[in-house]
Amino acid sequence: MLRDSAVSSGTAQFAVQAVAPSLGVEVSPVNVRNASEIERGVAAIARAANGGLGLAVRHRDLIIARAGQHKLPAVYYDRYFVTAGGLISYGPDLVDQYRQAAKSTEGEFETTRRGYRFTTSVGGTLTGRGGSVLIIDDPIKANDANSVIALEGAIDWFRNTALSRLDNSGESLIIVTMQRLHMNDLSGILIESGWPKLVLPAIATEPMDLCLPKIRFG
Repeated sequence: MLRDSAVSSGTAQFAVQAVAPSLGVEVSPVNVRNASEIERGVAAIARAANGGLGLAVRHRDLIIARAGQHKLPAVYYDRYFVTAGGLISYGPDLVDQYRQAAKSTEGEFETTRRGYRFTTSVGGTLTGRGGSVLIIDDPIKANDANSVIALEGAIDWFRNTALSRLDNSGESLIIVTMQRLHMNDLSGILIESGWPKLVLPAIATEPMDLCLPKIRFG
């Protein structure tokens, strides 16, 4: 069983471990926090007799590729793993459940080719979602500029919720657009970490040339 300690798997992980003995199945949790752990974990499962994968959360494309490489049977919790090339998925359609429960669907639409756009607020739920483009617009209100709780809350949501829903963290596109409100706001943390930046003054007092960072897409 693949497990990412950075992302909560909810009750599913505990349910699998509780039921497995009655079915004569041995569950061996394997950490998959990064690419190297995935490589080692999948290879270790492949070496075991009658091994198989289950309950993967992040790093979808890499896990699918390594499962295929080692010819491992794999059961995923979400159909998006299957559309990306995985063997089989089993479980409720979480996206459909949330869609039916929502009072309004104005924040979501789906294309004829199964692409979709979904919007939520910072701190909102993204359960059952996946995607390759993440756009965050003003993750904190100006009135909360001096609130440590609000600043840390936006950063925590970005790191532990939003990033965990990307289909491929190494190739997905992430855009954060916001006004600077505090030296420790989300954009400040990302710029300090070396993210490419485009800084525009709120009021342009004189003509200026803007140099766009060189970013390769695709």
